[in-house]
Formats: sequence, C-alpha cells, structure tokens
Amino acid sequence: MDHTDDPETVVGELTAVRSELAQLRREVAELRSDRAAGLGEARDELQTQFTALERSLQRHTTGTSHNTVRQVEAMWQLFPKVPRIRAQMPPSGGFPMEARTLLHLSSVIEEVRPRTILELGGGTSTIWTGYLTEELGTRIVSIDHLEQYLHSTWDYVQRHGFADRTECRLAPLEPVTVDGEEYPWYSLSAFSDLADVDLLVVDGPPESTGAKARYPALPLLQDKLSAGAVVVLDDTNRPDERAILEDWARMLAGYAETDQGLSKLGVLRPQASGGAERL
Repeated sequence: MDHTDDPETVVGELTAVRSELAQLRREVAELRSDRAAGLGEARDELQTQFTALERSLQRHTTGTSHNTVRQVEAMWQLFPKVPRIRAQMPPSGGFPMEARTLLHLSSVIEEVRPRTILELGGGTSTIWTGYLTEELGTRIVSIDHLEQYLHSTWDYVQRHGFADRTECRLAPLEPVTVDGEEYPWYSLSAFSDLADVDLLVVDGPPESTGAKARYPALPLLQDKLSAGAVVVLDDTNRPDERAILEDWARMLAGYAETDQGLSKLGVLRPQASGGAERL
C-alpha cells in the first residue's frame, strides 16, 4: 500500500499546508501594516516639512515685500536731495549701500557738514556722497582693496564730475596687528598723508575677509580724525559689525551710538563736548 494515499497522511499534510498558508497570510498582513504605517509616517513627515517651508516662504515673501517698500520710500526721499544728477546713478542694495542706509548717511552729512570724508569701501555711496557734499566742496577719499572696484568707482566719479575733489586710492589688504590680534586690512601707506577727517565711513573690508574684518579702522585711524569727528559703520545688523560698533563706543571717550533703528548704519557721535579721545 502506498502510504501517500493514506487518508490520515493526506489530512495531516493538508493541515500543515493550511497552517503554513495562514502563517504566510499573517506575515503578509503584518508587512502590509508595517508598510502602511511607514508610508503614513513618511507622509506625515513630508507634510510637516512642507508646512514649515510654506510658512518660511510666506515670512520671506512678506519680509521682502516690506523691505522693498521701505527701500522705494527711502529712494523717493533721497533723490530730491540731489536734483541735478548728471549721469546714471550706480545701483544700490546687495553689496552696495541700500537706499535706507544712503538716506540715513545723507542726514549725517547734512548735520556734520564735513570738510573731509574718508570712506573705506567705495562705490554707490561715493557718488551719492559727492552730490550731497557738492555745495560744501568736501574732499572725499575713497579706499578699495581690489583694482576692479577702484576702477568702477573712479569711472562713476569721472562721469558725475567729482574728480576734482575725490580721490580713489588702492590699498591692498595686508596683515595688521591690533590689540594682539592679526587682521587682513588696508595697506597703511594709503592713509599716511590724511588728517582732520570729519566723517569716517566704514563699509569695508568685506566680511568674507575674516572675523570682525572692519574692527581695525578706528584703532588705526583714530589719530586721523578731527575733533568732534563722526564715525559710521555699515551693516550693523550683522553680529560682527554690531560687536565692532560696541567696541568702538567703549574706545572713544565721550562718544555714543545715535540714530538706532533708522537703517543698517551705526553712527557714533560725540556727546556734549569733546572729540575723539582714546580711553
């Protein structure tokens, strides 16, 4: 007799097969459940990321729109200050000074009425400064560390007719030591003949050149300032520049920051009496 045909054996084998099939069904169901749960978690994570990105984009769009309106408003206030523009103006914003900062700078110039302005980092601000000081006959010395920036600024200076009282000087970055720290900063030979600077405008070197890149300006140029000179620093919305301005305020006896919140420009003015005396 062939045992494979034995009913009991066949029933046993069928039972075993059914058990295996049931186990396979359970495993498949578990896999489907796990997959569904994983897909649900992935979907929830993607939804969370999408919502966060959407909100970030909304904030950015709103902030950009508000900033654009503020820049346009500033430009509308700025142009009437220079009614006789002789050539196309250089662009503002981005690396050049933005309109709100230029408007703020114009107010400082109107108050100080400087005879000599020293500008670290020229360009758009150089041309606006030229127009804003035209009636004063102010001497403007603009410093750049790269020839391409210097040539661009000088080209604008010539086209706008300020070459007779504006100097564009090349000062490559060199190592200088200030308060025991080394910085890449403008060649000191570019400042050797300067004196009685009434307004120091610091908009360079770029932050990409190193930490607190603009800090050496006041320690190294303080003896070039006139009594009662005003010092301004651009980009004080950034942590490094904010720290630099606070360091400078402590360095200058009788000076304090003014005009806070008007623009990215930080302004140090002498309070009451006294000039730029070192503490």
